[in-house]
Amino acid sequence: MPTTEIARIKINGKTVNGNNFRFLPGRTGRNASDTKTLFRSFSYVRVIADDANNIAALGAVVGPSKEVQHQDPGDPESVVVERHSKIVPLAQVSDRADVVPIRNYVTPEDQKKPKEQQLVKKYIDWASFKELGPDDVRLVKYLGNRTVNVEIWTGLFEPLTEEMYQLAGAILHGSVAYAGGKRVVKAKKGLIDPTKPAEAQKVARNMARLIQEEHGDLVAGVPLWTVNTWEIEHSPKDSEMVLVRHFGTYYLVEVQGGETLVITKFTGAEAAKWDKRFNRLLGDQLHERQERAKINAAVVAA
Repeated sequence: MPTTEIARIKINGKTVNGNNFRFLPGRTGRNASDTKTLFRSFSYVRVIADDANNIAALGAVVGPSKEVQHQDPGDPESVVVERHSKIVPLAQVSDRADVVPIRNYVTPEDQKKPKEQQLVKKYIDWASFKELGPDDVRLVKYLGNRTVNVEIWTGLFEPLTEEMYQLAGAILHGSVAYAGGKRVVKAKKGLIDPTKPAEAQKVARNMARLIQEEHGDLVAGVPLWTVNTWEIEHSPKDSEMVLVRHFGTYYLVEVQGGETLVITKFTGAEAAKWDKRFNRLLGDQLHERQERAKINAAVVAA
């Protein structure tokens, strides 16, 4: 079918709740039945800077890989972040009530191992992004604002063979903010929360906010992969959206009913309709980024 709903996860689920998600449209699972592409939560890392165990950074790691060297129980983890990966840092706080909760998780496979051999993964389920300055966005505790955060991976992440270099010019991928109806542009209306009193209702932004953008190596001028982190605002009746391109397929990421993250897939003739919109929005996004860079440069120079 040219239009297919491929993922649906409630923000407040039965077992794990959270407003952070990761979408990997090109993921190949561990076996033929492992087709999951949407996951909960951001991966958390505590990066150790040197042999004295001084902490260099705390936060959500954005990028395709990280290596965690497990040590004895009670010892700090040693984390090596892959060279393209970046960390969205946690904001420093002065009160315990303001910390971002970190959830420990042991995989079912590791649960069968002796405790000293288990690798404890760490995730951030709930968080809000807060801009402290130009190009300085931090993760803070969830502020109760109606937002979901989605880390979107597109492109080629596996090691390239010589034959795959021939595909370099055809690697079309990425994600852009989108405004409009679910299938075609109907209206660019601002996002309003209808649950608030009439006097408190205000028009919010109607385009998702790009928090972080990371790219892999360039081949023929095209990045092999891109990881974008988006903040999507929503209400019970409306949602900002992100349009994703992964090779010849398009995906729309949105929140439905103020409670469920939904991803719709478009192929064939439907994908062709989205192609023009994606290219136009990508051009607008690049132009906006250039203008913002000029303003930031002027502020720093002042």
